[in-house]
Amino acid sequence: MKKAGKFKFFGFSTHTNMEDCLLAAAKTDWIDAIMFSYNFRLMQTQKMKDSLAACANTGIGLVAMKTQGGGPVKTDSEAELQVAGRFLERGFTDKQAKIKAVLEIRI
Repeated sequence: MKKAGKFKFFGFSTHTNMEDCLLAAAKTDWIDAIMFSYNFRLMQTQKMKDSLAACANTGIGLVAMKTQGGGPVKTDSEAELQVAGRFLERGFTDKQAKIKAVLEIRI
């Protein structure tokens, strides 16, 4: 349909299975943008880092949603404490810590 001129851009959104969807999209030549769940709970996995890099390298536009991760920082989760714990230790609220952690993302 895109090649036929029926539409100019194509994108999709995903709330689950983000990494697999992003990696699959990066293998195509017709997906222009993806809106996906991305937050301090999801960003530290190697698979997520690899899938973001694959999309960025192929020119797919990425739009993050659900960036606050739904709920307070879990102090019993080593992964969450690695990402947001240093802000909690400096006196930030859990909401502030999540925002700071997301703002520090590097691809």
